[in-house]
Amino acid sequence: MPIGKIPVMVRSSFCHLSQLSKDEIVKNARECRYDQGGYFVINGQEKVLVAQERMAHNIVLVFHRKPPTKYSWSAEIRSANENQGRPPQQFCVKLSAKGKSSFKGQTIKATIPMIREEIPVAILLRALDIIPDKDIQDLMIYDMSDTDMIDLLRASLEEAQTIRTREDALDYIAKKGSSSYKHSREVRMRYAMTLLEGDFLPHISTDSDGNLKKAYFVGYMVNRLLVGALGRSTEDDRDYYGKKRLEMAGTLMAGLYRQLFRQFIDEMRKQI
Repeated sequence: MPIGKIPVMVRSSFCHLSQLSKDEIVKNARECRYDQGGYFVINGQEKVLVAQERMAHNIVLVFHRKPPTKYSWSAEIRSANENQGRPPQQFCVKLSAKGKSSFKGQTIKATIPMIREEIPVAILLRALDIIPDKDIQDLMIYDMSDTDMIDLLRASLEEAQTIRTREDALDYIAKKGSSSYKHSREVRMRYAMTLLEGDFLPHISTDSDGNLKKAYFVGYMVNRLLVGALGRSTEDDRDYYGKKRLEMAGTLMAGLYRQLFRQFIDEMRKQI
């Protein structure tokens, strides 16, 4: 059963002109030999897809937030698994501004997909099975003689002292979700584990054995955040072209087809 039509780009590998020589194009197809292609013919009219500019996926960007704000620095990433075709998931770690934290010092919070509230970064790492404070500190600080960075991290470790096991950390994260707090503790823990495996940093892993890799990546992002907050590096430039990407016709067509095909499936289910 035909379910729709997909336009073919002129002179692409699917176009019959790509199999012809320049002489055959003029003689048999009656087309111009100098036509470069790259466009579509829809209902007899030539249509061109304009490339879309966007921020690159899977690249950490560190920014300074000007006061008055709750957070002074942030490190963020748009994480996307190129093989899945799912929309990118935003992950961000933020350093609170001076005097905005209830603890002595500036604390670091993380925002993860599907969870409406910020999570203390040490609790997030405990949910990824990094339990001792020393191990958490080692992920974020690469030089143990760096007292400035250790002092800046101390408040974040103190904030997570009430959550000491992975089970408690998973339960804590699930309770911050929309309605999962109504379920039993086991259901909440499974919900949090599924969330961290699938929707959290999907470009690194979507398997149950990828927690350690994700924990190292979170530590790297926090390290970038602390280095920026201590004035050892400058913030990233949003307009820098090296951290942008251009989505060409193929990517745009694939995204549009994926969206329309899902609508088709939903509509078919309703009709059946």
